[in-house]
Amino acid sequence: MPNNIVMWGAPQSGKTTYLLSLVFWQEHREGSEKERRLCVLPADRDTANWIARMAKLNASGSPLPKTSSVQKLNFSLYDLPPERPGFLARNKAPSQHIADLTFWDAPGEYFEGPIPDELLPEIVRANGLILIVNPLSQPTGGKSGHGYWDFFDGALTSLKKGMIAARARGDAVPGLNKALGKICYPVAICLSQVDRAPDPERKAQEWLSELLGTDESFLNGWLENRKAFTFSSTGPAGTQGGIAGNDPQPRHIMYPIEWILGRYARD
Repeated sequence: MPNNIVMWGAPQSGKTTYLLSLVFWQEHREGSEKERRLCVLPADRDTANWIARMAKLNASGSPLPKTSSVQKLNFSLYDLPPERPGFLARNKAPSQHIADLTFWDAPGEYFEGPIPDELLPEIVRANGLILIVNPLSQPTGGKSGHGYWDFFDGALTSLKKGMIAARARGDAVPGLNKALGKICYPVAICLSQVDRAPDPERKAQEWLSELLGTDESFLNGWLENRKAFTFSSTGPAGTQGGIAGNDPQPRHIMYPIEWILGRYARD
């Protein structure tokens, strides 16, 4: 299993709301009462205080505040038993810590270009990466004028350079395939807030291909192990920046994490 999964997202992609959904609003799946479940919890006091403050603001309908400083947030991922375990599952361990999830609460400009040097080591040492963009709102602030391409180019070019530099220093970098020169740990490319789209059930890979056009082929030069996903952190019952009077109904929020875990379970 991976030790650490890092989350990195374009500005206005709903990163904070995604974390809220992972911690507080787990989606229900048909028949899930008899399956083991994943649970995300804050791993330290500062992270617990941060997520509680964001949840309170969101529940009140207040917009989530813009960040003026950088704060590393640490979450723990647990495997929990089924809500209604069968006879054979009753004697198994009640819970197990299986991975960590790292996120930075930082000003938007931190996510617009290359990953800042002070944040790179965590992603270089990670075992998986979740990249998030909003397919309905193209990122801004890049150099080429193609916001989606600029986001992936800035993040992945700096990550690959950071991995190569770390290996040159003699560090172990299991996430880099030296022979191919590619990032080889699992990278989940996520399209968020899809509940607002005319066709929220659209296939993720088809959608990503449309957003990137011919530039998508360059992803293959960076990434050996990638998959596209769509999710909605609130579902049709909620809105970004505040819940519209109903409980959120997130959809597919655990799929990227489950896929990353599954890639390691296969090895």
